[in-house]
Amino acid sequence: MLADLAVRKNREDAPPLRRFASNCPPALERIVMKAVEREKPYRYATAAAMRDDLLAFAEGRDDDVEAPSFGRVVS
Repeated sequence: MLADLAVRKNREDAPPLRRFASNCPPALERIVMKAVEREKPYRYATAAAMRDDLLAFAEGRDDDVEAPSFGRVVS
């Protein structure tokens, strides 16, 4: 089962978070989707970069949350 999950992760994009939590704020969804991005160039480069986005979200600065990379927009 775990091996199947690993194979799926390498072949498929993660489903949008709002599919499981329809009330999820868009900024938080952007953070989560970027964190679980399949392709390394589109993920957070460092834990500090993710922390910065989480802090911005927690402080209500949604506009400061880094958007997904060009061409990889959450659908």
